[in-house]
Amino acid sequence: MKLSLISILFIFICSFELRAKELDVCNEYNLGWHFYCNKNLEKEQKINPQDLNPNQDDYAQKLAQIKQQLEEKKAKAVIYPSEENIKNYMSYQQMVMDKSSFFADQWRRVLWKNPQLDYTLKRPVSKIAKESWIDQRNQEVKKSIKNNIKLQNIDINNSLDKSINNIGKKIRFGKKSEFELCWYGEAGYIKNYKTDEFFKWGINSIKSLGNVIENKELIKASKLPQNQELEIASKAQKYFKKFEKADFFNISQNKYLQKKLINQQIIEGIKFTKDNKIVLPLQNNKGEIQTLQFIDQNGKKSFLKGGKKQGNYFIVSKNKITQSSTIYLAEGFATAVSINMATNSPVVVAFDAGNIEAVLKNLKEKFADKNFVITADNDLYSEKNIGLQKANLAGQKYGAKVIIPNFHNLVSLNSDINHHLKPTDFNDLHQIAGLEIVKNQIHNSTQMIAKHHEFEMS
Repeated sequence: MKLSLISILFIFICSFELRAKELDVCNEYNLGWHFYCNKNLEKEQKINPQDLNPNQDDYAQKLAQIKQQLEEKKAKAVIYPSEENIKNYMSYQQMVMDKSSFFADQWRRVLWKNPQLDYTLKRPVSKIAKESWIDQRNQEVKKSIKNNIKLQNIDINNSLDKSINNIGKKIRFGKKSEFELCWYGEAGYIKNYKTDEFFKWGINSIKSLGNVIENKELIKASKLPQNQELEIASKAQKYFKKFEKADFFNISQNKYLQKKLINQQIIEGIKFTKDNKIVLPLQNNKGEIQTLQFIDQNGKKSFLKGGKKQGNYFIVSKNKITQSSTIYLAEGFATAVSINMATNSPVVVAFDAGNIEAVLKNLKEKFADKNFVITADNDLYSEKNIGLQKANLAGQKYGAKVIIPNFHNLVSLNSDINHHLKPTDFNDLHQIAGLEIVKNQIHNSTQMIAKHHEFEMS
């Protein structure tokens, strides 16, 4: 029985071998090896590099000819799929693949001997290596950002360290969020909202673009729809109606107002979002809302994108304007509220130093019979005292008095105040010395035009 089974198996194998020879599959080594074929045929034929070197000097032409012949043989095999045409195409294709394989092998050998030519060592392509490379590059970029910011004498705070990871997004930073940073890859820009200056930076350099940037911004603005500001104003008016009106509860519970010591009275005209952000409407001389400012509980400030800020303002105690002979003008909201609490007079918020002149111009047109006092920020810790400079320019142009807070020999009456704080405005004075000191300084200062120089801390 066993002998008969072995005989049948032997006959079966022999029949396959004869069939294989008939089909000539054993000679087609690229089809794989079969145990019934001659093992000598499976040995891969060695390619002699010298055989691959074309005799012609025009290598590009030779390569083009190979590609053309391959396409012609392929087309012929498809249109006339005879056994001979298909075999010719497959043979020629195998020759091309052998050339490509030899080229790839030589390429790898050259890279091993000359690693400086390996681009993947400079810019990895594997997932883990790529993530590591991107992380390392981002660390270098962040270091460059900080170094470039320091060149502009801008204080770097913790908020910048946290938000600097937001690639491609606009970041507001600085003591009063007066700076904007945007970066992507190895370049970006820094904008100073107080001075309207732009700085473009690269990973190794930074430079002020001045009028160049301004011209680009004008070109960019000219391409926008002319009614964009009107559309933003319309949206701002609709949004503002939906926000919650200010009451004693949301004012007293707001952490920003608590920190600024201005959470003890109802502030007319402001509203709150559901997460208790302060919402301030910026209005023109007609009382029409043009855009909105948002202040979160950490003091971060933002505006509606595309809205018009220039020349628009917010008035604290607007209802007292008609009965008051003097209108005060301040940069920020907290400063304005402190001055209002100390003087019981209306105070206009300009939102930044660069907007003081435009706001004062509009106010002079609307309230020509009023006296104006600019309560400037004294940015004495900056290389350029922008707050005082802008205030003095506006005051000289439109005949307004300019006063600044005096921090000489003041000791904090509030144990919660950080003694390392660099005070600049009347709200800082309010926090450090109390409201009575603010009231006395404003009263004494308004008796004369403030001297146009910076106070120095003793």
